[in-house]
Amino acid sequence: MDGVKVEFSRKEGVMLSDFELKSMIGKGTFAKVYLVQNVDTEKVYAMKIIRKKTVLETESVEMIKQEQKVLEVLDSTWLVRLEHSFQNDYKIYFVMEFVKGGDLFNLISSERKFKED
Repeated sequence: MDGVKVEFSRKEGVMLSDFELKSMIGKGTFAKVYLVQNVDTEKVYAMKIIRKKTVLETESVEMIKQEQKVLEVLDSTWLVRLEHSFQNDYKIYFVMEFVKGGDLFNLISSERKFKED
């Protein structure tokens, strides 16, 4: 599967070399999430790095495209903003707003119930 060809939209003209990887902050079935820093602005982000090979093997291309589209268009307190997205032959990169405290799934799992406010 060298040079996997799956096309995803590109949000802005950035590339991997624009960021310094600091540490891994999460890991899932399709991706790893890293704390990264923009080398020019020094702004900190969460970068989700998705392996195209895994997306193809699990037949999840449309699911990842939907995730990208949702993050691009929604503006919600409950979702992180997608700041940039780009790809190379092997990986897809989502650069998102970094919010301290973990992900919503783990919060829901630990709290079980939320107050309305």
